[in-house]
Amino acid sequence: MTRIEQIVRGINILSKYPDCDMAAEHDEIWFGPNDPDVVSEEDKAELETLGWYVYDGMGWKRFV
Repeated sequence: MTRIEQIVRGINILSKYPDCDMAAEHDEIWFGPNDPDVVSEEDKAELETLGWYVYDGMGWKRFV
């Protein structure tokens, strides 16, 4: 899976949760619900495999 596919897959996973937000800065993107605890354990595991991680408990982040 390419890096772009990993980013798109992560956005698709996170977009199904309420209160989704998005931001970007330099070489990072943040996407997903403001409360990362609402994400299921199954989705968390897949997101981590795709290179996404929780940033300061305020949502999901990925380097591009």
